[in-house]
Amino acid sequence: MNLLCPLSSRPAKSSPPAPWLTETLHYHRRELRTAERRWRKSRVDSDLNSYKSLLSKFSLEVTSAKSSYYREKFESSSSDPHKLFTIFSSLLNPPPPSSSLTPEDFITFFEEKVAAVRQTFSSVPSPPANVHSPTSNSLTSFSPLSSDEILQLLTSSNPTTCPLDPIPFALFQTIARDLLPFISVIINNSLSSGYMPTAFNTARVVPILKKATLDSSSVTNYRLVSLLFPLKSP
Repeated sequence: MNLLCPLSSRPAKSSPPAPWLTETLHYHRRELRTAERRWRKSRVDSDLNSYKSLLSKFSLEVTSAKSSYYREKFESSSSDPHKLFTIFSSLLNPPPPSSSLTPEDFITFFEEKVAAVRQTFSSVPSPPANVHSPTSNSLTSFSPLSSDEILQLLTSSNPTTCPLDPIPFALFQTIARDLLPFISVIINNSLSSGYMPTAFNTARVVPILKKATLDSSSVTNYRLVSLLFPLKSP
């Protein structure tokens, strides 16, 4: 028995209940889960339609409950700027999941993962030489960008901001026209010299849970996101 079903332990999840989750929502959520189990067992179209109907209804009820809860909090704190700021901060910057993982844990895991992927390609035979016929066309330099092209690039980019940026990119976009002569010189010099400023090649790597319901203490449940200067981001 120990060989087939060894005893294992998992950390208990302790998360406070959502303040907007009423008894009615608890009841409807149980109904939804019952309908889901019924459909997964029967695979009948009528059960699937019933499950979808309950899911849509429950989603609307949750949205309405959240809106009502936070509307009441905003109204009750309308005369206290500190409380309002705290509420907005909790919504815009929710606390990260508690975890005992360290940066070294992520470095070790992903280095081993990359090494394992590379190992799978070690036995792949090299492609034959001279598969493609040579061409006379070549790219030896970039054409300089005009100020209008650079301004269009800046203003049309998503206003994402990396913590390493000296100012938020949305603010940078609003003053881009005033800084355009200097920005144009930097970009065109970078293209002509083939040199990218070191600051643009520096990223902040942030681990993000693949799903909110996953165990935050397991490094395998994370994916890494590189936060770059917006114009350098893909």
